[in-house]
Amino acid sequence: MGLGLGEPCSKKLKVMGERDGVLLKTLLFCAQKPTDREGHFKADWHTLNLETREISPTLITMSPEVGIGFSAVVCRNHVYVLGGGCSMDPSCPDGETRKIHSHDHVFCFDYDHPDHGWKQAPRMSVPRWNPMVLAAEGKIYAFMGSEQFGDVFDVSGSGWKLLTPPPDVDMASLHLSRLLHYDPPRSRILVHFETQDFRGKYPLYAYYVDSESWE
Repeated sequence: MGLGLGEPCSKKLKVMGERDGVLLKTLLFCAQKPTDREGHFKADWHTLNLETREISPTLITMSPEVGIGFSAVVCRNHVYVLGGGCSMDPSCPDGETRKIHSHDHVFCFDYDHPDHGWKQAPRMSVPRWNPMVLAAEGKIYAFMGSEQFGDVFDVSGSGWKLLTPPPDVDMASLHLSRLLHYDPPRSRILVHFETQDFRGKYPLYAYYVDSESWE
């Protein structure tokens, strides 16, 4: 899930943890907190124990390089923060023109050892603003947020590679729903498209992780 531009500072980013196929009893979330009246904020990560309902103190504060419009996902024992962008930042190419400048960077931290801090992971193939993300079988998938359909990253590997869109899908008239679903028994990701022209077509595709093919 992602935190977008213009959302209130009380907005929570919730990421459910999963390890070895077993759902953990802890919810990880990121809370935006204002630091001044100029619109600046910091984002702190916490855990919520689903049994005791206790919220932890701050585990780790978001790296300021992340910016806004990022997305996050849990894979194994790490939280990965992907994409996003910045505005009015002179260090970025479009900062002077008050345009949003998207990022391709990826940061991660080990939630078992948050004291180790943020580490920079391999960058995505292209910059992505508020991408839809999902983790499956040790890989992270990032969809949309760019003119390129998707990216995939094997966390045990060294880099990202672009995903080919499903066949016969006109990306100019369709956009991706945020309701991505991983179906472990069949090793497939269910991807739902929504129309922009209101013709009533809502195709559902399955991406098979092992064969890297669409149906």
